[in-house]
Amino acid sequence: MNYETPCVESVIETFSSMCGVEPEQIGEAEELETPQTFKTDEFLGIIGLSGHKKGDIMMTMPSQVAMKMVGSFLMDEITEINSDLLDGFGEIINIIAGAFSGKLQGVSFELALPTVMAGELQIHIRESVNCLAIPMRFAEWGDFKVLLMLEE
Repeated sequence: MNYETPCVESVIETFSSMCGVEPEQIGEAEELETPQTFKTDEFLGIIGLSGHKKGDIMMTMPSQVAMKMVGSFLMDEITEINSDLLDGFGEIINIIAGAFSGKLQGVSFELALPTVMAGELQIHIRESVNCLAIPMRFAEWGDFKVLLMLEE
């Protein structure tokens, strides 16, 4: 089953309708080898998926991009890391995951609560997980990545 297309569509539609900006995919999605540990950008949102398969949708971006994105979502300027930024980032990843789940015909996912982290982080992806890293860009704000991880 192709999970990349509904994931990318969900990201674009969410940001278009919720933030008034349309990101684009820049380059091909990369299937990461596992196990692997890699460094994320300063902001990382994760939402767990269960049901048809277990996995996660993650979104990582520099803090300045996160501030612009969430500020647009909340219609307020955000200039520092605070609870509004963290809550808004979590809500956006939740909307993306819900839209992704809704696009999959005959497949049902339950969504966990989103988790948002700020700071220098490293993620370890264990063996037996397919990880697709999708590079994306807001023309107005900068680059970010969406990671779709599903157990084999």
